[in-house]
Amino acid sequence: MMLKNFPNASSAPFTTLVLPPTEPTQYTSAGNIHSSRSPAPAST
Repeated sequence: MMLKNFPNASSAPFTTLVLPPTEPTQYTSAGNIHSSRSPAPAST
């Protein structure tokens, strides 16, 4: 439901915050974002 409240414009900056700008490829692929998100906090 939250996705409906947040337009694509908000989705773009939100994804940038999730992962660093060093990985533009992951930012483009939504599926990769989830994959990177899991190992990211685990490694830290």
